[in-house]
Amino acid sequence: MDRMRSQLLHRHLGYPLPPHATDISAPLLAAMWVLFRRQIFRQHIPPFIPGGKLLDIGASWGCYMAQMRDLGWEVHGVELNPAAVEHGRSQLGLDRLQQGFLDSVDLEEGTFDVVRMGMVLEHMHDPLATLRRVATLLRPGGRLLLSVPDITGLEARLYGRHAYTLQVPQHLVHFSPRTLSTMLRKAGFKDIRTVHHAFDRDMVSSAEYLPGKRLSRILHNPMIRRCLVRPFIRGLALAGKTSRMSASAIKPTDAPS
Repeated sequence: MDRMRSQLLHRHLGYPLPPHATDISAPLLAAMWVLFRRQIFRQHIPPFIPGGKLLDIGASWGCYMAQMRDLGWEVHGVELNPAAVEHGRSQLGLDRLQQGFLDSVDLEEGTFDVVRMGMVLEHMHDPLATLRRVATLLRPGGRLLLSVPDITGLEARLYGRHAYTLQVPQHLVHFSPRTLSTMLRKAGFKDIRTVHHAFDRDMVSSAEYLPGKRLSRILHNPMIRRCLVRPFIRGLALAGKTSRMSASAIKPTDAPS
């Protein structure tokens, strides 16, 4: 699968091939791209830019940063947790991983090709102000990649206050595809694209918060989860009805740096 993934990223997103990569037939690559392009989008892998600068906000211990560094990006990160920052720096060699709030760290405006926020925006007291700050960090034409819970997803509707993705009190703001797109436009972004996650944990783990445990035991059954829950969630994701979504948005090329 690693060989296939490398070829897909090379052919469709412009990433360099690793040394000694072997060819895979074009028809097979085309078929695999149809199957995996949504997954690659959800993983926040942008089109490659040689020498490109990428910033991960809420980087944790740097797993995504390390992955993108290995794919050829100059990676930078911001993380609040000092222990996570220390791990990223000492264990993964991420010397550009800074500890602090977005507004308190040293970042040069108008220089980043990509900014990524994975399940971060819902924790912000003022998400619109955060998005506007992100826009100042991106160069014109730069790309924002983010993921947030979707409060209108089926799991959230079914479980209500027991929904796993509510994460009270850590989540301060709840988004729908419409409200997220509206906020991104207000922050100055365009070309907004949204894809929903095929992540069965939100359906299964939400049942643990219900008063009774019967549904939780049923959904945690390995056979039921594999044969019923996961195919159902994949279908929901294709229809844009699950409780997590990833989005991509572009800073206009005529926007000030």
